[in-house]
Amino acid sequence: MRLEARHARLEGVPGSEQPSVDVAEEVFLVADHAVVAAVVGDPERWLTWWPELRCEVYRDRGLKGRQWRVTGALHGTAEVWLEPVRDGVVLHWFLRAEPAAPMSLRRLARERDRWVARWTSAVAALKDELERGRAVGEPRLTAGPGLLKAGARPADDDERGRR
Repeated sequence: MRLEARHARLEGVPGSEQPSVDVAEEVFLVADHAVVAAVVGDPERWLTWWPELRCEVYRDRGLKGRQWRVTGALHGTAEVWLEPVRDGVVLHWFLRAEPAAPMSLRRLARERDRWVARWTSAVAALKDELERGRAVGEPRLTAGPGLLKAGARPADDDERGRR
């Protein structure tokens, strides 16, 4: 039923305020808040996370994250909100958009699932990158300079040290 209400908006039926693609995901990263903010602020990362979208920052919130207008396969907004928690940060991701082309309910559901799966994979890779070398239950490792560019690998664990 929820998809039907979303699809009605695609058909131009007034009254539906929820976008067709409305995703909210979050993950806890045991990483320095400033390092995560720098990664989120790197336009090269956006290209790897959302290759089908063109992202235009309309609100740079610094350590709190970014908000973008997105165009391309989807038209709408995306946001990453960074919430400091203990020795890490909760990365909240929001995508609120309409497909560029009309689509059936079934295709709309598949597209939404595809966007969620793509983001889940990207954020899992980011988590692995930022937490590499840290055993469960141990404090986070300090940030290495290589974490700030897309595709860069962190410094060896013994060079990173412990906080």
